[in-house]
Amino acid sequence: MARTFVICDQILHDAGLRAGDVDAVFLAGGTTLLPTVRNGASHYFGAPVRVAYDPMEVVSIGASVSRPDN
Repeated sequence: MARTFVICDQILHDAGLRAGDVDAVFLAGGTTLLPTVRNGASHYFGAPVRVAYDPMEVVSIGASVSRPDN
């Protein structure tokens, strides 16, 4: 899981942000159902993980969205 936050560090750095600048955290995918993953993300960003949406449903909605150029 530590590799995930190395990638987050790079993305935030590229955007000129820090983890504490993020107001809300939404997770997607089956692995995010694991308490260890949710707790790790919450700790990293310093914000609670929003659990109002089913992570698997988020993936399926994203997969169903078509791009305008298709």
